[in-house]
Amino acid sequence: HSSPSTAPVEELEKLAKESASPYGRMHALCTLDGLKRLSPTTVAQALTDGHPGVRRQAVRPTSALEEPPIGALLKLVEDPSAKVRLQVAVELGNISSRK
Repeated sequence: HSSPSTAPVEELEKLAKESASPYGRMHALCTLDGLKRLSPTTVAQALTDGHPGVRRQAVRPTSALEEPPIGALLKLVEDPSAKVRLQVAVELGNISSRK
C-alpha cells in the first residue's frame, strides 16, 4: 500500500505509462519531471511511445539523468518526427558536454 507522499507520484507514473490520451501521458511526464520524480523506467517506456509528442517529452529530461539512456536516444536519431530528432540532438549534445 502506498504512503500518502508517494501515492500522487505512483498515479502520475501510471498515467504516463497507461493513459489513453497522448496529452495525458505528456502532462504526466512533465509533472513528474517538475517534481524531480521522473524514473528511468518511466522515461524508457515513454521513449518508445507511439505518439511523437510523448517521445519528444520523454527525451527532454534524459541529459539530466544520472545514467542517460544513450542507446535508447540513438534509436530515436532516425525518428519519423523531426521534432523528436531535434530534441534528441539537443540532449545528446547536453550529455556529451557534461563529460
